[in-house]
Amino acid sequence: MNGMRPQRTSGTKAPGLASSSAMFMASQLAANAGYFIAVLLLAHWLTQAERGTVAFGTISILMLSRLVRLGIPEAAVVIAAAQPAARRTLLTNQVTFAVAGSTLIAISVVGSFVLSGLHPAAATTTFMVVIGVGTVVNAIHESVTAFLTGCARFRLVTSLSLIQPWGWVLGLIAVRGLSSMDATAVVFLWTLPLAAAGTVAVFEAMRGTGLAVPDRAAFREEIRFGFPAWVGGMSTFVNYRFDQVLMGFISTRAQLGIYAVGVNASEVLLYLGNAIGSALTPVAARDGAAVAGGRTLRVFRVVTLITLATTLLAVTTGPLLLPLVFGEQYRPSIGPFVVLAIGAIGWTASVVLSSSLLGVGASKLSSVGSVMALVATVFLDVLLIPRYGAMGAAIATSCGFFSAGAAAIIGFERRFRFSPREYLPRIDDLRTIQALAASTFAAVRRRRLLPPTA
Repeated sequence: MNGMRPQRTSGTKAPGLASSSAMFMASQLAANAGYFIAVLLLAHWLTQAERGTVAFGTISILMLSRLVRLGIPEAAVVIAAAQPAARRTLLTNQVTFAVAGSTLIAISVVGSFVLSGLHPAAATTTFMVVIGVGTVVNAIHESVTAFLTGCARFRLVTSLSLIQPWGWVLGLIAVRGLSSMDATAVVFLWTLPLAAAGTVAVFEAMRGTGLAVPDRAAFREEIRFGFPAWVGGMSTFVNYRFDQVLMGFISTRAQLGIYAVGVNASEVLLYLGNAIGSALTPVAARDGAAVAGGRTLRVFRVVTLITLATTLLAVTTGPLLLPLVFGEQYRPSIGPFVVLAIGAIGWTASVVLSSSLLGVGASKLSSVGSVMALVATVFLDVLLIPRYGAMGAAIATSCGFFSAGAAAIIGFERRFRFSPREYLPRIDDLRTIQALAASTFAAVRRRRLLPPTA
C-alpha cells in the first residue's frame, strides 16, 4: 500500500469540502434530533438512577469498541481516499480485525465483571452481556463506516447515521406501549438498529469493493500509520465520555443521570465541528499538504465563529429551557450544561485541526494534544467527581477540551508554519458561513442529504 503515505489521486471527482460538510451537518441534525427525542422520552419515563444506568451502558459500548480499534479505522479514512487500488485489501482487514478484536475485548471485559460479581451502576449480568454484544456490533459499524467515508460515499454514510437514533426512538415507543421498560431493555433497543445499520454498511462496502484474503503486511502498515491517530482519537473520546463510566463506579446513579442530561443537551454545540472533521480528513488526504493547510485555516476560522455564536446562545437560553424540556427534576443539570457548552470552543478547534493533520499524514502531531488533555481530564475527574459530582465532571471535561484545542493549534503550527494572524477571522469568513448555512438548510428543506456541490 505504498507505505500508507497519502497520495493524491486523479480521475474520480469526490464531493467538495463545503458540500460534504453540509451533508454531514444535515445528517447530524437529523440523527441527533432522534437522539434528543429518545433522551427526552427516557428523562420522563425513567428515574434519574435508571437514566444513569442507561448512560453507563451506552458509553461503555462506545468506549470498549473504540478501545480495540488500534488505528485501523483511522488509517482506512486516509488510505481509502488516497489509494483506491488498496480498498479491497483495506476492507478485508477492517472487517476481520473489527470482528476478532471486539469479540475478544467484549468477552474479556464483560466476563471479568460477571465472574467477579462487580456490577457498576447497579448493572445486572444480563445488562453486562448486552454491553458485550453492543461492543461487537458498534466496532463493526464504525470500522466499515470509516472505510465508506474514505471512499467518499458520503451520502450513504449520512443516510446510515439516521438508522440508529430513529430506530431507537421507534423501539422505545413500541416497548413502552407493550410492557414495562428497564435499563437493560433500553440499551438493547439502542443496539438493535445499530446492528441493522452495520449490516447495511458491510453489504454496501462489499458490493462496491469486494473482499480479498487478509493481508498481514498491509495490516501491520495500517496499524503503523493509524495507531498514533487512534491514540489521539481515543484520548479525545475519553476526554468526553470517560467521566460517565467513572461516575458509574465512584458516584451515585442519580448524579450520573443528571450529568448525562447535561451532556446530551450540550452535544448540539459539537455537531458542526464533528461534521467538518469527518469531511476534512479524506479531503485533506486528496488535496495534499500544499493545499490542505490553507483550506483548513479558512475552515477553522469559520467554525470558530459559528461555535462562539452558538455557545453564547446556549448559555443564555439553556438554563431556561432545560427544566422546561426535561422536567424540574433535571434542574441540577443546568450547571454542568453551561460548563460543557463553554468547553465546545476548545473541542471544535481540536477536531478541525487534528482531522486535517491526520489527512496529510501527520498522525503523531494530530494525537499529542489529545493525549495531554486526557491526562489532565482523568486527573481532574478523580479529584473533582467524588466531591462535586456532575459539576466536577463537567469542569474536568471542559478543561480537557481547551487543553486539546490549544495543543492542536500548536501541532498545526509546527506542521504548516502560518502567521498567527491567519488564525483570526475575516470578513470573507462571514460570507462562507452564509454559503454553508444555505447549503445545509437547502438539503434539509428538500429532505435530502446531498446539497449542491461547492
